[in-house]
Amino acid sequence: MKFQKISIMKVLGLILARKGSKGLRNKNIKKLDGYSLVEWSIIAALESKLIDKIILSSDYSEKKLGNLASNFYWKRPSELAGDKVLSYNVIKDILKNKKLKFKPSYIVLLEPPCPFRNGKLVDKAIELAFEKKASSVVSLKKVEDSHPIRMKKLSKNLMIKSFLFDEPKKGIPRQNQETAFLRDQAVYVLHSDNFLKRQPTLYGSKAFGFKNDKISTNIDNQIDYEFAKFLLKNKKKYKNLVMPNAKFFYKNENVIKKKVFLK
Repeated sequence: MKFQKISIMKVLGLILARKGSKGLRNKNIKKLDGYSLVEWSIIAALESKLIDKIILSSDYSEKKLGNLASNFYWKRPSELAGDKVLSYNVIKDILKNKKLKFKPSYIVLLEPPCPFRNGKLVDKAIELAFEKKASSVVSLKKVEDSHPIRMKKLSKNLMIKSFLFDEPKKGIPRQNQETAFLRDQAVYVLHSDNFLKRQPTLYGSKAFGFKNDKISTNIDNQIDYEFAKFLLKNKKKYKNLVMPNAKFFYKNENVIKKKVFLK
């Protein structure tokens, strides 16, 4: 029954790659194991069995992004390319654009700074959205050292206050802390209605969490980048590090043509 529902729903894989980056210059086109972060996101979308079409929204030039990316290129308007522009506004602009002949039920947002995912992981999140009839599914990882109970605010005179809620006066053992989860930014599955209703919202009213037990990282600075390279160099040691099959999908013309949004 679940697969019957999947077959009638259309899914758009969306990669957002803005040109400016303060923490790591041109991070979206930085190479990792021979492929740019943008290309890794596209390859994961190509490997997914449930993503029908792919769009890469960027203010980079097609030439700068490379041959694979040019197949899915959607020129981002300059007014939506600033560092304060929300992803929500970019997605809404694409969905309302007449150039988009493909009308998806769900948008799967794959952010380039999070390269450690493959098509199988993406499809698990999509299947959960279909199964739950979700307005959104967000991938999460378990919080370890940075538990919310330990977070503080620092005033101008250096006094500290609890950020969210008070920590017990005598502290609390780590093993007794309530399990908390953090968005790991690997996969977002978002229903298109979230962006087209009168009172739009990114996650909608029926949001679910997808527990990602694989290694995830968010590349925002040089240290993150070097750590990601280290993990890939030693990937045989980490069984829970997943990447898509780049060699197979990078030049697979049949799959690429099938997922081009305008053709």
